[in-house]
Amino acid sequence: MIGYDRFFASVIGAKTNPNHHDVVDTLIKKCNTIQKQVPSGGNNWLFRTYNTHSTHSVCTDKSFKSINKFVSEAVHEYCNDTKLDSSKIQKNPTDGWLNIYNKGDSQEFHTHANSIISAVYYLKAPLDSARFYFKNPYQDMLSPQVTEATFDNTQIAHITPVEGSVIIFRSYIEHMVQQHNIDEQRISLAYNFYKS
Repeated sequence: MIGYDRFFASVIGAKTNPNHHDVVDTLIKKCNTIQKQVPSGGNNWLFRTYNTHSTHSVCTDKSFKSINKFVSEAVHEYCNDTKLDSSKIQKNPTDGWLNIYNKGDSQEFHTHANSIISAVYYLKAPLDSARFYFKNPYQDMLSPQVTEATFDNTQIAHITPVEGSVIIFRSYIEHMVQQHNIDEQRISLAYNFYKS
């Protein structure tokens, strides 16, 4: 029998906020108010999903204080669990924005340049919401045929968003959001953590 080890793994963290239900309704209303008052950011995106990248920071907006605190604590827990020196990473992010996906919206593959850790918090993710995809950072020169796709042999993997949870990953990993095909909104908050 062959023994197996995993080297160079792309570790994706996930944690659920036990206090999500205390703030979700207020924050969904806040996000929709922001959308009416603040122009969309991310002007270099191909797909024009509403976001506040560089137009409204959720990091400095006091309405998001409890979520920001939860995300920061989860990111540092992720660092400690994966043996990354959390003292060398910002305690709190300075870069954070909201994303509102309406029916037909999506986001192309991208990375978060210059940051160390990125996180996405799902404020609203109804059943059948658009999935979040990661691309394998290691490209095979000659890909073999697989008999069954697994996280060990696939080039693209996805997670299904869960309301009140945060997904944490290294910022160099390419990721995207598939087309949102339901009428109900999908709302997420995105964060970058830089070197301290």
